Amino acid sequence: MAKHSGSCGSFLKKAPTAAPSLRKMAAVFLAFSLLLLSACQGNTSQVTYEFRPFASLYYQDRQYEAYTSVNCIAREKQDIEMLLEEYLGEARPSQGEAGEETGAHPDLTGNFPTESKVYTLEDYDPRFLLCRLREGPEGELSRIVFHQCLDDFTIATGEDLFGDLLHLHQNAWGLEKGMASPEGPYALPENWDAFLEELYAAPVATPGDGELRQGIYIFLNVQKGMQVSLHLNPNGWVGFSDTYFRVEGEEYRKVYAYCQGFYATPIRE
Repeated sequence: MAKHSGSCGSFLKKAPTAAPSLRKMAAVFLAFSLLLLSACQGNTSQVTYEFRPFASLYYQDRQYEAYTSVNCIAREKQDIEMLLEEYLGEARPSQGEAGEETGAHPDLTGNFPTESKVYTLEDYDPRFLLCRLREGPEGELSRIVFHQCLDDFTIATGEDLFGDLLHLHQNAWGLEKGMASPEGPYALPENWDAFLEELYAAPVATPGDGELRQGIYIFLNVQKGMQVSLHLNPNGWVGFSDTYFRVEGEEYRKVYAYCQGFYATPIRE
């Protein structure tokens, strides 16, 4: 059991069935990576990604981490506005505002360069997920950043995270080949519901040395404007952020083989 503290239809493509082997590579890659981002529509060549592995947003004594932000010039503003719920206020760069003795940070501050609006998201616990939007001079949406926090959530099984917080059973609708890939979306595997049963029942665990050397990231569309990246390994590990679950069963192996055939984002350790 881990308790964290601190910081559709006919248009979907059928995935190829071929499953090329993964090559071992020596490059070091951060094995845990949250990628909650906008699934931009239109010409993906207009979309640029800015990786900020430790960008944080502080709100109500909680530190929300953002691992990826996306410049969303290519999408319609209303696509993401459909997900927004409560406006919390304007976030501003912290500029060293933390209390010298307590280390406390004022609400809606963080280590990002510009001011932006912060919202809660429909269907998601605001203690877990917030959305930060930056608008251009004409009111167009220029950047979307999703911030997540697992502080004080007790995660014992996959259902605690993938069910109660991410709602994969209700919200997942397709797969993408990569963050900025023009290919896809692809249909979910035919055994998706059976796979989720295995994933929800899987216990949280800590991988041993070398157990994450090979694997793939899958980019899962969970809402019209959001994606979740999951880290899948051939030996049964599923990772989200820095939390891993040990999944054993035939349904997981089928999903891994389905995704391995077309995903072009290998995990390297």
